[in-house]
Amino acid sequence: FRSCDVNNDGDVNIRELETVLTGLSAEFYQKDTQAIHNFFDIDKNNMCSEQEFMGQLNKGRDSTKHTKKDLLVQDQELLEFE
Repeated sequence: FRSCDVNNDGDVNIRELETVLTGLSAEFYQKDTQAIHNFFDIDKNNMCSEQEFMGQLNKGRDSTKHTKKDLLVQDQELLEFE
């Protein structure tokens, strides 16, 4: 999430997501980026919060609530994976 949140405001907008996705592959098209953003933007305010992002990633997993510490550990693991 943090690598997508380019301006560090706690939300990912469509432009930030597009920047990250096109950096991964020039094959991403605007409609693909919009579809991905729509998937994560649960409240449809054109911004994806960390809570929405993590909620969608964890959808279908253990339904227990994660603490902020859990989310930070997950973020660190993702960063180490990259």
